Amino acid sequence: IILERKISLLEQDLNRINNKPGLLRHSHSEGTHGTASHAKASGMESGIAAAAAGSSSSSGLSEAEVETLRAQLAQAHRRNADHAQRLLDAQHTIKQLQHRCSLNDDAIDDWRDRLAKSQSRIEFLDDQCHEKNTTVQVLRDELQALQIELIKSEEKAKILAQENQTLVEKYLERVNADADKMNQATQMFEEVKQMQAKAELNKAVAAETSPSSGSEALPRVRRISVPTNVPPTRLHKACVAHRSEVTAVAFNPSGTLFATASSDKTVKLWDARSGAHKSTMSGSLQTVMSAVFSPSGEYILGACNDNSARLWSVEKGVERHTLTGHIGKVFGAAFSADGSRVATGSHDRTLKLWDLQRGHCVRTIFCFSACNGVALTRDGTTLISGHFDGSVRFWSAAKGDSVRELTALHGKKQVTSVVLSSDGRRVLTCGRDDTLRVIDVTTFETVSTMTAPGFRCALNWTKVAFSDDARYCAAPGHDGNVYIWDVSKGTLHSTLSNGHDDGVASCVAWSPSDSVMVSGDRSGRIAVWS
Repeated sequence: IILERKISLLEQDLNRINNKPGLLRHSHSEGTHGTASHAKASGMESGIAAAAAGSSSSSGLSEAEVETLRAQLAQAHRRNADHAQRLLDAQHTIKQLQHRCSLNDDAIDDWRDRLAKSQSRIEFLDDQCHEKNTTVQVLRDELQALQIELIKSEEKAKILAQENQTLVEKYLERVNADADKMNQATQMFEEVKQMQAKAELNKAVAAETSPSSGSEALPRVRRISVPTNVPPTRLHKACVAHRSEVTAVAFNPSGTLFATASSDKTVKLWDARSGAHKSTMSGSLQTVMSAVFSPSGEYILGACNDNSARLWSVEKGVERHTLTGHIGKVFGAAFSADGSRVATGSHDRTLKLWDLQRGHCVRTIFCFSACNGVALTRDGTTLISGHFDGSVRFWSAAKGDSVRELTALHGKKQVTSVVLSSDGRRVLTCGRDDTLRVIDVTTFETVSTMTAPGFRCALNWTKVAFSDDARYCAAPGHDGNVYIWDVSKGTLHSTLSNGHDDGVASCVAWSPSDSVMVSGDRSGRIAVWS
């Protein structure tokens, strides 16, 4: 009876444990209590086993029933152990999740801080954009006001330019009128002197040709030879020819006219005897760097800084051709002997031959250096060019091939101009090394080298000149003087001064018919020497 009661109590306890498995799902303290209960259940199992053993002997329980009870008890213990392990795993998982939640909370707090900072930055930038927009609007208003002022200023500048041009023209007219009066007085004085000399010469001739007493001899006439192209010695006339620097001077073949080119974009014609202005040729968009008459004297060819060359009619003063094709400033131009073709040299490092009948380019020669001057031989077969690199090059006009190259003729200083003598046998060159050289066209040898104390070539486009017989050459200097050399001796013959006191002499030309020379300077003045 006692054993049956104990077994009944144990079964009640076992059922109570089996019916309340949630007791194993509490906190860690409850888990510890569950472990103690497991120990108690083990003790109970031992007690049940002992009771079962005793009861089986005393109360008559069968062994099968006892084994069944033991199996049920073992199964209950296994379930309790599984529940305890699950509880531990759940607690470990909870700890991991709590740790991850803590990390996520920190990250959320960090991103909230960043968001707050970004919002503050956005607000700051919005304020700055608003200020910038306000500033831009103010600047736009100021720009519009300045544009209006600029338009008004340009209109005023145009009016002032017109007034200035009118005043300059009036001033030039007055200066030229004064110069004409002075020239007339000088001419009258010279005519009186010539009349006196002629009267004295007539008296001398009459005395020599008077017949002797009692004789009938024929009168004896003494032949007086007057050399041509004697270097001039005095200033005949000086006047303001252009509003800016004179870049070139050239005589027509007969020597009755001369032309002046200028950076005021014009070419002017002058009477060589009186020095009076005859006409003005315009049309160039920039400086006219060179001017040369055709062999017939009917046309003037100008090399212009607007990348073109222009052909004007001397009689009508109108433009006949505009030769375009260069992509750089055109510094040099020359006619062929028959006047049917012209050659041009440019700073685009090319030479071009043009057919004037059609106004088209017939050949382009690449010369490898900027060209400052060109010349064509009388037979038209050879083109001569002077360059920025100090060399003088000879080219075949028919094929465009290089015939000869005189490298660094003026050292590494650029050649400013190239002039062919009237007989076509010699070439005169001027360089920034302050020397002039005469070259034989046939042998390509340097015949004469000329320099002088005080002479300095001041410009990259200084123009020099041969006399008609090539016995003398002349060059303008930086001091306003004109220097004349004897070519055969290579020595300085004379210096012409007081013609360009206010400016640097830039160009010179020698008349082919008599001993007249014209020079120009950077102030726009020209001087006629005789």
